[in-house]
Amino acid sequence: MGISLKGFKKDRKRWEKELKKRKGMPRPLFVLGWIYLEEGRRAEVEDMVKKEKNRSYKGVLQALMAHREGDREGIIASLQDVGDEGEEGLWKRILLVLGEEGDEEKIKSILQESPDHPLAPALLLKLAETLYLKGDLSGALGHLANMEPQDRVALLLGRIYLEKGNATAAKGFLETALKSRHKELQYEALQLLAGIHAQKEEWARAASSLQRAYNLTEDPSLVPKIVGYFIEAGKGFEAWELVKETGATLGEKLLLRLAKRLEEEGKQEESLECMAVLGGDTAKIARARSLIEKEPKEALKLLEEVISSEDGSSKAVAHHLAAQALLELEDAQRAVEHLREAGIDPAADLDPLSWHKEAARIFIEAGEFEYALEHLRRLIELPDGKKAAKELVGTAKKALKNTDLPEEELKRLKEELDEIKGETSFFKRLKEGLSKSRKGIGEKMESQLDQLEDASPEEVEERIEEILLEADVGVPTTQRLLSVIAKARERGDVKGKKGLIHLIRNEMVAMLKRAQQPFQIGPERPFFITVVGVNGTGKTTTIAKLANKLKKEGFSVLLAAGDTFRAAGSQQLEEWGKRLGLETISQLHGSDPSGVAYDAAKAGVARNKDVVILDTAGRLHTKVNLMEELKKVERVVSKEISGAPHATLLVLDATTGQNALSQAEIFSESVKVSGIVLTKLDGTAKGGIVLAIANELSLPIFFIGVGEGMDDLQPFDAESFVDAIFEEE
Repeated sequence: MGISLKGFKKDRKRWEKELKKRKGMPRPLFVLGWIYLEEGRRAEVEDMVKKEKNRSYKGVLQALMAHREGDREGIIASLQDVGDEGEEGLWKRILLVLGEEGDEEKIKSILQESPDHPLAPALLLKLAETLYLKGDLSGALGHLANMEPQDRVALLLGRIYLEKGNATAAKGFLETALKSRHKELQYEALQLLAGIHAQKEEWARAASSLQRAYNLTEDPSLVPKIVGYFIEAGKGFEAWELVKETGATLGEKLLLRLAKRLEEEGKQEESLECMAVLGGDTAKIARARSLIEKEPKEALKLLEEVISSEDGSSKAVAHHLAAQALLELEDAQRAVEHLREAGIDPAADLDPLSWHKEAARIFIEAGEFEYALEHLRRLIELPDGKKAAKELVGTAKKALKNTDLPEEELKRLKEELDEIKGETSFFKRLKEGLSKSRKGIGEKMESQLDQLEDASPEEVEERIEEILLEADVGVPTTQRLLSVIAKARERGDVKGKKGLIHLIRNEMVAMLKRAQQPFQIGPERPFFITVVGVNGTGKTTTIAKLANKLKKEGFSVLLAAGDTFRAAGSQQLEEWGKRLGLETISQLHGSDPSGVAYDAAKAGVARNKDVVILDTAGRLHTKVNLMEELKKVERVVSKEISGAPHATLLVLDATTGQNALSQAEIFSESVKVSGIVLTKLDGTAKGGIVLAIANELSLPIFFIGVGEGMDDLQPFDAESFVDAIFEEE
C-alpha cells in the first residue's frame, strides 16, 4: 500500500466534479481536502471550510488541518459536532486515533475494516511511528517496507536507520525528506543531516545543513551550534558574520573559541570585536592570551589589571597567564610568584593537563622542585598526563644536576621523581638487569656517535649496524631500523647525535609496542595454561612466578608437573607448590605426560579451580617426538575441558640470542603458541633479541624476567624496556 495518494490523485478531476455536483458526499470533500494538505495547499482547504455549510463536514476538514499540524487538542475540538455513523463517522474515528499517542490494536482494527481508505497510509505510518517510539525498529521497518519513501515516511526511515547505525542509508532517506513541501519536515531532516555530517567530522557540511534549517524557521537556538560547526571547519569569519547578522547571544566559552579562531585566521579586528562582546575581565584575559607570545609586556599589563580588579573569579587564570608572559620575558622569579598565587588546582576554564604541565615546567626552570612535584603528582592522575609527566621528570633530573642541594635532599627528590615516573622497584631492577645490554647498545651508541661527529652518514649508519648486530638484534630487524634512519635523513628530519638516538629509540618503541599485549585469564573455568620451552630456559621457575602472580590476583591455581622425563622436573615444581601453598598434580618419573595432563584437567574441574598450569618436557633432540607429545597433551585436555588448553606460553632464554628465534619456530609448528615469556634478560649483553622477536615473530611478549625473585616476572612494557636500554632520565 503506497503512502502517497497517487491512486486518489489520479482521480482528482473526478473528485472535483463530484464535489462541484455534491455527488457521493462527503468523500470527495474529505479526499480533496487531504490531497491539498499533502501538497501543502492549506489555503485551499481553508477556503473549502468557509464555503462548507454542513457542520459535520466542516469539522472533519478542520480536524484534517489540525492533524497536519500535530495539534491533538485541535483535532478533538474540531470533531465535537461530527457524528459517529457513516462516512464522516469513520473519518472521525481515524483522525482521533491518528491524534493519539498510538494504540496499535485500534489502528490494526481500522486498517482491517477499511484497508483502502484514503487515510490508510497515514494509519500505517502512525503504526510504524508507534513501534519506533517503543524501540521496535524492525517492526516499524516492516510496516514501512511497501510505502513510498516520501515526506514523513522518508523522515522516519532516516531516523530508524540512524539508530541502527547505518548513516549512509539514513542520509539517503533524509535527503528525500528534504524534497517535501512541508517546512517542518525539512527542518527536522536538516537537523538530522547536520548530526550525520558532524559525526563524520564534515564540519562545513554540518554548518551548511543547520544554517538551512535556521533559514526555514529563524530558530535562534540553532545559531550557537552552527557557530560551533563553523569554528571546527576553520571558518571563524563566516561564524562571526552569522552572529552579527542574527544578533545571537553566545556563551562565554563559545565566544572565546570564536575569538581564538578569528585570530588564527588573521582576522584581528573581528577577533577584537568578538572579545569586546565578552566584556570586563573575560575580554582582557582573552586578549592577553592572544598576546603572550608576540607582545608579552602588553599581555602582562592586561593581566595585572584583572588581578587588581575587585572581581576575583578570573584571578587564578590571570596569575597563570601572567606567569607564562613573564617566562617569555625571562623573568622566572616573578613567574613563580604568580603561580604560587594561582594555587595548585586550575581555574574552571583552564585545561588541567596544560595547567599542571606548564606550572611544573615553570617551577622546574626556577628550581622550585617541591612545587613542581605537586603539579607532577596531579599530572599523572589525568588522562594522557603520564607521558607529559615522564618528559618533565627527565627535565627535572637534569636540572637537579646543576644544583648545590645537600646529597640527602637530592636523593629524596630523585626518589620522588622516580615514583612519579612510575619507576617501581621492578623497573629499577630492570635497569640494573639490562645494564649489560645498555652498555652493548645505548652507551656504545652514545660513545661511538661522539667519535663519528665529522663522519659521513654512511659511516655512521655502518657503525650503528655493527652495534645492533653485536647486540643480537638480527639482520632483518637491523635492516628495518637502518631503512627508517636513511629515509629520515633524506627528509632532513635527523639533527645531530641526539636527534638520531631519539629516532632510533622511537622506532624501537613502535616496534616493541606491536608485541606488547596483556596476558589475561579468560572466562573459561578452569582456564588451562600449557607452558612450553626447552630445558634450561627457566620454565619451571616461570610457572612458579606466574602462579604466585595469579594467586595474588585472587585466582585459585592448580599446578601440574608434566615434565616427567627430567628427573628433577616434578620434584622442582612440587617444591615450588609447597612454598606457594598450591596443590601439584604429578606422576612417577618417565610416565606419559598426557596422563599428567589428563589428571590435572580432571582435578581442575573436580576441585573447582580457576586456573590449571601444566609444565611440559623441553626436549628438542627429536623434533617429531616433541610435536607428537604436545599434540597428544592438547587432545587429552580438550576432551575434559572444552577449548583447552586456553593458552600456551613459550618460555625463551634471552641469553641464547638468535637461537631463541629458532626455538620459537619449532614450538610454533607443534602447538598454537599464544605468547612469549622472555627470561634471564639480566644475564645478557644481547637484549636486542627482544627487538628481533617483536619484529620477526607474530607473537605477543606477555612477560619478561630479570631475576630469580617471585616478583621478577612482570608484564612486558615497550617504553620501560627502551628507557632502560638508553637509560632515559
